[in-house]
Amino acid sequence: MPLAVESVLAQSFSSLELIVSDNCSTDGTAEWVKKAAAQTPNIRFFSQNSDVGMVRNFNACLAEATGEYVKFLCADDLLLPGSLQRMAEALDADPSVVLVAGGRRLINEVGERIGTRRYAKKDVKVSGVKAINRCLFAANYIGEPSAVMFRRQAAQRGFSESLPQLMDLEMWFHLLEQGAFVSLADEVCAVRHHQDQMTMQNIRTGALIDDNLNLFESYEKKSYIEESYLNSAVRRARLAYRVWLCRDEINSEKRNKILKAHSSTLIYQVMPILTKVLFAWRALEAITRSRKA
Repeated sequence: MPLAVESVLAQSFSSLELIVSDNCSTDGTAEWVKKAAAQTPNIRFFSQNSDVGMVRNFNACLAEATGEYVKFLCADDLLLPGSLQRMAEALDADPSVVLVAGGRRLINEVGERIGTRRYAKKDVKVSGVKAINRCLFAANYIGEPSAVMFRRQAAQRGFSESLPQLMDLEMWFHLLEQGAFVSLADEVCAVRHHQDQMTMQNIRTGALIDDNLNLFESYEKKSYIEESYLNSAVRRARLAYRVWLCRDEINSEKRNKILKAHSSTLIYQVMPILTKVLFAWRALEAITRSRKA
């Protein structure tokens, strides 16, 4: 948490309020933030009386916010220099834009870079429904809460408690039904990946699959959804991969039911080979980038 707070206070964008909600931490975070808040007027700190979970904690922060734009930052993540300024400028420049996302630098437990993810390789503006279609049939290309900024007025409904893992993507869809999306190619945050984080636990237990199926069922019948053979094939392959990731945690009955209704047993069976090919391709790309550098 201290590193996350310091990365916000180091931003060149000075017109901000920093709201910190402590969800019953036990690592000394609350004491550190209280001291920082006493020295910095634009930090507002409050603690939850009990562990309310991630979604309710996010909504508590959203309810406290008073600014025109909202930017979440998870405790393990960092804002990169100048990111608030660039994202706010993108929203200032075009009233039709409701959501802005930037590139995400992936880092490990000790802060070393392990990759980069982004919606597009260059700055782009697309309609909200186009962004929804791309993510609905594949993955969350928009990114985690730390990677986005959005108009507070458009998010008054709050994050949905019905999707404990994909609550962020469901919110992005809710926003994108109201306006356009801008993707910035530059990295705006560093997102930490480690085996003990909640996302990894939800992948292993299959909770992420449950959310993915529920989200798809909520949106697949909407008039703007562009179901095609390619979109369907991509989704089925992605879902088989997700089932394969949690193969040691979910029982065979649930696995077979999901594959039969939403994916393919054949794709699941060849997944070990496909993942080896994918990892080899990524390793080759990394070697190529390092040689160019």
